[in-house]
Amino acid sequence: MSIHEQLLQSIAHLTVDLETNNQRLCRAAELLDLQPGKIAITIHRNGNWSYQGSVFERAAMVDLLAENLVSFNGRYYLLAPEQLLEIVVEDLPFVVVDLNRSSDNRLVTATTNLNSSVIINDRHPCYLSKPPDSAVGIPCVELRSGIAARLSRPMYYQLLEWCELEVEEGEQYLRLYSDGCRFELGRI
Repeated sequence: MSIHEQLLQSIAHLTVDLETNNQRLCRAAELLDLQPGKIAITIHRNGNWSYQGSVFERAAMVDLLAENLVSFNGRYYLLAPEQLLEIVVEDLPFVVVDLNRSSDNRLVTATTNLNSSVIINDRHPCYLSKPPDSAVGIPCVELRSGIAARLSRPMYYQLLEWCELEVEEGEQYLRLYSDGCRFELGRI
């Protein structure tokens, strides 16, 4: 997929909540005209955000920036009024800090460090991804197109407790079930 196609996919996701097709087309056209730039914002592995090395203290500021975060071509950008501003993300931009399972064990809900929650399902899959400088995949959950959250260590262990060990063609697999979907989280 070309960088242009990835940008269009990100734009499509950002405009999906607008009420009319005309509003979506106008917003997409605006975003395509943005000039890329850079800003010294870093999202650290632990989920903290900083500007020129100083951690953001105001949660409301981080929430506002996070709403305008997009990803394409393996890079992360903030949508500003006149620019796409590239930022540094050390691993993934968010961290899953809480997992809950419904009383009937059919739904697993992931909550991030910014208090955003999603039900793990086909729109928000759980999958293995290798952090930078690691040979081992760690589960993460897709929050929106190109934006994911890595499970914190305690949530990783919680998720493992909820996985089912299944044998298929002589191989053992760890699988998580949520909202009628199956997610393979490793082979033993």
